[in-house]
Amino acid sequence: MGPASFPALGISQLESGVRRMAILLLALSRVISTPSILSPSHPMARELSLAQATELSGFGMLVLTNLFSINAKVTLTESPRLHFPVMALISHPHPSIALSPDGTRLVSGSADNMVRVWDVKKGTLLAGPFKDHSKAVQSVAFSPNGAYIASGSLDRTVLVRSSSDGTLIAPPFTGHTDTVQSVAFSPDSTQLISGSSDGTIRLWDIRNGTLATDPFLGHTGGVISVAFSPCGQYVVSGSDDRTIRVWNVQSGFLINDPFTGHTNIVWSVAFSPNGQCIVSGSDDRTVRVWHTHSGVLVAGPFFGHVDTVMSVAFFPDGTRIVSGSWDSTIRIWDLSDIPGIPSTSKYPPALPSSDLAHSGMPPTDWTVKDDGWIMNYDGNVLFWAPPEVIQRLLTPHCSSIISRFGTIEVDMSAALFGENWKGCYVSV
Repeated sequence: MGPASFPALGISQLESGVRRMAILLLALSRVISTPSILSPSHPMARELSLAQATELSGFGMLVLTNLFSINAKVTLTESPRLHFPVMALISHPHPSIALSPDGTRLVSGSADNMVRVWDVKKGTLLAGPFKDHSKAVQSVAFSPNGAYIASGSLDRTVLVRSSSDGTLIAPPFTGHTDTVQSVAFSPDSTQLISGSSDGTIRLWDIRNGTLATDPFLGHTGGVISVAFSPCGQYVVSGSDDRTIRVWNVQSGFLINDPFTGHTNIVWSVAFSPNGQCIVSGSDDRTVRVWHTHSGVLVAGPFFGHVDTVMSVAFFPDGTRIVSGSWDSTIRIWDLSDIPGIPSTSKYPPALPSSDLAHSGMPPTDWTVKDDGWIMNYDGNVLFWAPPEVIQRLLTPHCSSIISRFGTIEVDMSAALFGENWKGCYVSV
């Protein structure tokens, strides 16, 4: 079956409370026949509720999380091209999820200290719950070969187990002195990186749980997010010290100065598919894209979220990124017209872009600031919008918003600002 474009979809009903999580699984480039709706009676729906993750699988499945409701109800308009389930996940709070490389399984880490493995197509429990951690599980990851699952916990340990039966392949990895916030496998599935609230990053040999190098030191705050580069030579970390750092895996040293610009905690970092760029999401509500080796900001900051950006990821083609926020919205950002963003796209854009947001006044001609002011790139104030409008506003480079609130598009093509206000006058 060939690639399928992103379907025209509508979320016709979504009841949402405060700070509860649901998960949307949307087919982006490959269609597999599964039910369109996962009801609250679905086995997985009873088990999962809190997941702070946004993940793109290797074959184009998008996992989007951030629709908060303890009784989430999601209704999706029918589409013959959308065949992944929409999951309303309620009950146990789950801080972390991850997809298997083939997209058929999902692993969840829970605040009840347990790890579970699910069948994505059926929503049934495949393995677990595994109860080896003594405190909440903060992060989970599948190995690229699909054979292993790693979990990091509030109990300061890292566990690696078989993804098929949950058997631990080594004793607990110990050494961190505070919560393990993030774990990630190397591309060859032989090593694991962990980031901790103790401010360190540790590289482990998964076969025996021993350190492959000395801990990576340098962050002045807790390490919240870590990721391997596609080539396996580098690791990126985001921290509550507001910086992003890129490390050489073999030496454990920084390859450049810390990336600075975020004004609050960096919650999520991810490499582009070719490893040349890094995307970050922060408590400052922005999304930023950096050059991996120089640390130069090549795109952003992208404004539009009105609360913390918890998770970010690149699309497989490298021309778009997705961000999930505590504001209960998911934004798709288009990087295709930004210099310095290499593309690996083989197909036309999978998501529809707004004609209005990109007409008349080009996308680079205005931006939304953190305080709600709409400004042009000369620094001139154009107009102000309240948070409830910004939350729904298609902003420059934001091609789509997935939200229970709907979207607002502003036609700038006939706007008259500054000295052009005189054009409003029509003589009679």
